[in-house]
Amino acid sequence: MESELFPIKRGVRQGDPISPKLFTAAIEMIFRKAELKHGLNIDDETLTNLRFADDVALVTEDTKSMEEQLKNLNKISLESGLKMHKGKTKYMVNFESHENIQIDKEKIEEVPNYKYLGQTTYLKETKKEEVACRIRAGWNCFGMPISLKRQVYDQCILPTMTYGCQTWSMTKAVGQKLRVAQRAMERKMLGLKNFM
Repeated sequence: MESELFPIKRGVRQGDPISPKLFTAAIEMIFRKAELKHGLNIDDETLTNLRFADDVALVTEDTKSMEEQLKNLNKISLESGLKMHKGKTKYMVNFESHENIQIDKEKIEEVPNYKYLGQTTYLKETKKEEVACRIRAGWNCFGMPISLKRQVYDQCILPTMTYGCQTWSMTKAVGQKLRVAQRAMERKMLGLKNFM
């Protein structure tokens, strides 16, 4: 679909609600123009890339194809007004590689692992580092802001604790037990010691 050109007086600022949608549309257009051919064959379909917002992972069979596709994407991106961040662009191979990939005479770094959408991918089967990362992420939840802890409590913990309470006989003892549990959970979430 084509339309007439119109003058742009002010660009969309980062954080505007429309910004991610415009970026996704621009990236989609770039990838359609690029017509990537090299990839991984899965059930008679060629997987050439994985995309989520500005996180892109290209898949090819060799470094020569990867370099060709990166150069093609870089060229089309520049024509579209977007610039590939070569400092953030990395590549990983699953074979002994002695070739370097360059875009605009700038060498792209080869890495033994990479992080895509928060998940680290390794060539070797070891997941020790990823498991350690997940455990750290779990512990970091205790450091979340109080407003977020309140939301977690209200939206997850309280409904779980009171599920089916409409069918209970609400006695003073049951109410007291719920209040004690609630206070204990709130103290734990706030990092307060039990003073009993």
